[in-house]
Amino acid sequence: MDKDRPLVRVVCYTRGMDNEFITLKQAAEHAGYRSKSTLKTAAVRGELKTIQPAPNYRLTTRAWVDEYLAGRRGGAYRRGQPRPVDEEEKE
Repeated sequence: MDKDRPLVRVVCYTRGMDNEFITLKQAAEHAGYRSKSTLKTAAVRGELKTIQPAPNYRLTTRAWVDEYLAGRRGGAYRRGQPRPVDEEEKE
């Protein structure tokens, strides 16, 4: 095996920024989460689309994260989601 070649190579043939693969940490920042653990749990449950090029490594896209968030935002506050800021609580 050649040491200069990467073990795993991910190639995305679609165009556009929404279709580029990002790590779960980057996805958590995009979604407004403090850590990647909520998205990792969603990926394991099959609620968030991901690919797994290596055993302990998951990749997703911004479009898939937005799709996941659109399905989650309809319900009440869930653990791990950013809480909405009420105008009355500020005063």
